[in-house]
Amino acid sequence: MQQHDGWSELFRLLEFVDDPRDPRGVRHKLSETLLIIIGALLAGAKNAEDIADWGWDHYEWLTQFGRYEHGTPSHDTVLNICAALQPETVESLVTAWVDYFLQSKGMGVAGNQVALDGKAQRGSRTSDGTSVQLVSAWLVEAGVVLGSEAIDDKSNEIKAIPCLIKALDLRGATVTIDAMGCQRAIVEEIQAAGADYIVQVKGNQPGLQEECRAVALEVSKPGRG
Repeated sequence: MQQHDGWSELFRLLEFVDDPRDPRGVRHKLSETLLIIIGALLAGAKNAEDIADWGWDHYEWLTQFGRYEHGTPSHDTVLNICAALQPETVESLVTAWVDYFLQSKGMGVAGNQVALDGKAQRGSRTSDGTSVQLVSAWLVEAGVVLGSEAIDDKSNEIKAIPCLIKALDLRGATVTIDAMGCQRAIVEEIQAAGADYIVQVKGNQPGLQEECRAVALEVSKPGRG
């Protein structure tokens, strides 16, 4: 897939997103503005001002996909659209875009590693001033994120990971998680998804850690394995 073809497919998908704004006074098409938002975020934009600047700087390139009759939107328009849209809408769209990318490359999750990890999003802020926390599924071989799940302010990765697993097609993949994901419910969810797993065990689960050590020692004995 050529780079241009990939962005053309993204713009095609964006055309299907319903615009939640009052049509009166709308100057910038939703699909055109969303293309700027996604492009800018992928380029490392941290806020609405960065996104608006990126759109201005890439105006000629953007006109390959949209008309941008009124130029590129201001940061106020970017903020209004981000506030009006449901995050799940954009998430599902980007997931469809990633699927298209993988199919065009003849790639998939089967036989490959999917790393699950939680990260704080730099430059983001919740209502209480803390950073937004996400658990993401990273298809290592392709270098793409398959999907993400926000961690609720009153929750943690342990509750977010099963939700992310259920939302993805992980059949045939090997899922890797750090010690935070070393939970029976998470492992059972991975198995139900048809995937294998590698989970880190630490000293906060001494019984399980000792059992794993005993098994490893037994397997490593001469004549075993």
